Amino acid sequence: MLLFLILYSMRVLEKKFREYYFSRRMAVIPGGGDEGRLSVLVDRMEPAAAKDMAHQLLFIPGERSVRVIDDLTGNLIVVIGLDRDPHGLIFDGQRGLLYCCSADGMVMILRQTDPAVYTMLQSFEIPAEAGSLAVDLRSGDLSIRNGGEDLVYSNS
Repeated sequence: MLLFLILYSMRVLEKKFREYYFSRRMAVIPGGGDEGRLSVLVDRMEPAAAKDMAHQLLFIPGERSVRVIDDLTGNLIVVIGLDRDPHGLIFDGQRGLLYCCSADGMVMILRQTDPAVYTMLQSFEIPAEAGSLAVDLRSGDLSIRNGGEDLVYSNS
């Protein structure tokens, strides 16, 4: 009975993930609008890594995978398999979400439940060759820069 109560309380307290959907297009504002956002360039030649500051983990993009490495010891924690090569990574520590963007035109969102446990929550198509990916830390909105506009995906 105690085990049941513990498991039930964990499920109730865990934030529910709401899937992202296309929300709107916005013109890019030169030199502004990047406060309170985590952003990364999506580049095939130099894929961008991310860091989990709370757990001192590095997320390193690989071939159809992300390697999670302990930043203090250099030890490999886990290799996360993906559907496509990640070319840009963002880790949102507030929400425990790892955003993986492929230059082939896909965003994959994973939840960190433990430094060694990641669950695929959603993947969706975006325009191929998107220039950058950004997450608004206040709203959780996801922006993909495509040419002269931002494509905004929301989950609220």
